[in-house]
Amino acid sequence: MPWQGYTVRSVRAVNQLRLFQKHIWRHLSEIHQPTLIMQGELDQTIDPQGANLLYQELPSTAKELIWLDDSTHCIILDRQLDVICQKTAQFIQSILEEENAP
Repeated sequence: MPWQGYTVRSVRAVNQLRLFQKHIWRHLSEIHQPTLIMQGELDQTIDPQGANLLYQELPSTAKELIWLDDSTHCIILDRQLDVICQKTAQFIQSILEEENAP
């Protein structure tokens, strides 16, 4: 049976997520690792502008933002898993090729 979501809403977990997000935003300028961001266009859980803002503010030179036109919030459990796998493999391959270039 496919995952059906959480059975409880943990206030402590939500608070930890909020604290983690604040920490990341404070230190975003220090992140230079290759970064792949994927966002479901049908996501009704989070603001899609977050993906755009993250992409714009992230100082990494190796970054990519991919919009999944037929996916919701849990993209790896949704209809475009094959696209996610393909795009992830392509991103990793491009990073490896860049690192091995003369």
